[in-house]
Amino acid sequence: MFLSARSLLNRRCPDAKTSLLLLLLVVLPSLAASAEPPLDLSQQLGRDCHPVDARAWKSPALEIVRQRPKTELQWVQLCREGQYPVFGVRFAYDPQGQTNDFFYPLFLDVLEANGHRPFAFVETQDRLLIEVGGEGGDQLDLNYIQLDLRPN
Repeated sequence: MFLSARSLLNRRCPDAKTSLLLLLLVVLPSLAASAEPPLDLSQQLGRDCHPVDARAWKSPALEIVRQRPKTELQWVQLCREGQYPVFGVRFAYDPQGQTNDFFYPLFLDVLEANGHRPFAFVETQDRLLIEVGGEGGDQLDLNYIQLDLRPN
């Protein structure tokens, strides 16, 4: 017999453990869904991407993103055998506009914090993938890709 979450909640639960279990069955799926990026990026980044719990993941690069003003972190993925972080963000500025004084320092700081390994941002509002790499110093390799994707 299959019971929906609504019908389970409408039933009288005999004890607190059962109530807690029912609450978790309703709440946990919605929490897990919010960690998933709303776009399928497998064509651009490969099929081995997996979501990361940004609350639990300890990464110097993630800390830079979190602490940067005018940057709203929405989700994180690791791709390319777990070596390529992808940060889903909303920026207060247009990444392709005349805002190099905001973006270049951010890109350089995250690149340094990531051990000079490449990473990416997905500006979720503009659906823009920004791949960032570089050999160190003030040199950046940037690749902007407009994502013409349907939501997952």
